[in-house]
Amino acid sequence: MTQLSCPLTGIRFLIIEDDMFQVLLLEEILKDMGGTVTDTAFGYEQARDVVLKDGFDCALLDVNLNGTLSFPIAEVLGIRGIPFVFCTGYGAGIDVYPHACRISVVDKPIQPDVLCDAVITALSH
Repeated sequence: MTQLSCPLTGIRFLIIEDDMFQVLLLEEILKDMGGTVTDTAFGYEQARDVVLKDGFDCALLDVNLNGTLSFPIAEVLGIRGIPFVFCTGYGAGIDVYPHACRISVVDKPIQPDVLCDAVITALSH
């Protein structure tokens, strides 16, 4: 991929995703936008621990982690004041999240320009 014009240089990301292909895709997209992936969680249990660590500015969060909804993880991020973006195949179904009006959602398959806009929106709130 070529360097995308998106102002994410210096932003450190946590990726919470159960699909390795999606993780690799997100890592590549973020790298091309100037971001850095500092940690990854591949399921709900691992995410519960990783989300309490420091070292990231924004999280990309899959809604369904091997059959477990990630909304409690999103709540922890919200309490900690860490912006996040839901990356999901559910599309409009994300409205089941109680704070949907205040979050950014990106549909899979991930489009770099849409992800960039969603991250910028999340970081600005």
